[in-house]
Amino acid sequence: MKSLAWWEAWFSDSEICEVVKVLRKIPLSSAATERNWSLRGAIHTKIRNRMKVSTASQLTYIKHNTIIQNPQLFKKPLETSSSLESEAMDAIEADLFIYLFI
Repeated sequence: MKSLAWWEAWFSDSEICEVVKVLRKIPLSSAATERNWSLRGAIHTKIRNRMKVSTASQLTYIKHNTIIQNPQLFKKPLETSSSLESEAMDAIEADLFIYLFI
């Protein structure tokens, strides 16, 4: 039995069946892929054009996992406290430099 048929058989009169129908139309990997390419584009810019593919891949991997482990560092605060955000970014970039080049 296909999953949509199962949902329609058991939950046809509920809102969750409608949600499942909409969610099934979204490709599973499109959101994650777009986030990855966006992050990669922010790392491998025109200024950093000579960066090796392996270095860009390592930086993307590290930044992605840092975002997952510390989401509060990358959220925009309600108040404008850019000094805390810039200090956090400086610390992360320093760690990345030490990891990759030392």
